[in-house]
Amino acid sequence: MRRILLNQNESPYPPPSHVLEAARQELSRANRYPDPALKEEVTQLAAEYIGVDPEQTILIPGADTVVDITARPLRIQEYIIPDPSFYDIIIGTFEWNNVSLQKIPLNNYVSRLSKHTSNGWSTVGLVDNPNNPLGCILFKEKPNTSTPIIVDEAYYEYSNITMAHHVRREEDVIILRTFSKAFSLASLRIGALAAPTHIAEKLRRDPLIFRITSPSLKALKAALTDPSYVRRNVAETVKEKERIASTLARLGLKVYNSYTNFLTIDTGIPGITGILAGRGIIVKSLENWVKQGMIRVTIGSREENTVFLEELEKVLSQASVKDKFEAGDDRLRPEPDEEPCEA
Repeated sequence: MRRILLNQNESPYPPPSHVLEAARQELSRANRYPDPALKEEVTQLAAEYIGVDPEQTILIPGADTVVDITARPLRIQEYIIPDPSFYDIIIGTFEWNNVSLQKIPLNNYVSRLSKHTSNGWSTVGLVDNPNNPLGCILFKEKPNTSTPIIVDEAYYEYSNITMAHHVRREEDVIILRTFSKAFSLASLRIGALAAPTHIAEKLRRDPLIFRITSPSLKALKAALTDPSYVRRNVAETVKEKERIASTLARLGLKVYNSYTNFLTIDTGIPGITGILAGRGIIVKSLENWVKQGMIRVTIGSREENTVFLEELEKVLSQASVKDKFEAGDDRLRPEPDEEPCEA
């Protein structure tokens, strides 16, 4: 049985030939360590793409290393994250770094963070914006808070929302970018971090930042030199996302507004992930993360998406979904007068 992988928010489109060829050529010198000059050149390109200075930019082996990279150099004692968020997936990294973790319900996150005060970088906000797993935007401008904040902008290419201007102004803001999504470089494990200059100087001492391979650097250099394919990838993904969302709405399902390359869907069917897996469709279960019957589905190729919709419709026709949206979830309920993240 063919398996369609719609569970890891990857791009369904392989890198273009100029990116693949750049990585392939670099493999011929795999006996050599990465060239510092190459890393400096790619850092310059990444800084230009993000819109910050090279001195504020550090290449990193994926945004999931952010706690490892920031905790010790900045002497962070506590991270404040939204609930749910991507950081639930890497919960062990907080324990390994011996730091505290405070979770705030998603729709209360910005208001609660704004009321929080912090002495330096001992406590920081750590937030994925747009949110993963719901796909919504928590804020379009930096929250009004004295607490430093680290913003994971993994889906920037889909949301066009960034805090880069706060980094340029040397404010207490760090942003993370990944090249795993729109850039189609997931397996090469390369991203970027942008921070105020004095913070970036401290973070450059962490040995994790040296774990980026030469083929990854060459591929990213080629991608950033000619990123036109990224715009095509994003346009096609957004088009397919809209098609899927409208189809699911006609089927009577609740679909969350998404500024990412995935959709979050409330099917109301317990065990839906396993049911779809039995049909060769692999999606991300949110049953133990957010709510029973809820799934996160990566936008795949048109062919993959069509198969997903066909199989899901078959499942729905066989299932009893009466009163499927009545249970709700306290974590998704906003405080009075506060707009829900999904709106």
